[in-house]
Amino acid sequence: MSSDTAFAPLAIPVLAETAQEQAALASARSRGYATGFADGRRAAAEEQAAWLA
Repeated sequence: MSSDTAFAPLAIPVLAETAQEQAALASARSRGYATGFADGRRAAAEEQAAWLA
């Protein structure tokens, strides 16, 4: 099951955008969410390490 549709914006697509452009934007958006998630996990691990030290 793909999670790409879960992150799809609720906006009307621009008519000038091609299917390839829409796919590229969706891919970039998914990578952005993944990067933010990884940054959050990294910060939480650092905070936990500080508490355990």
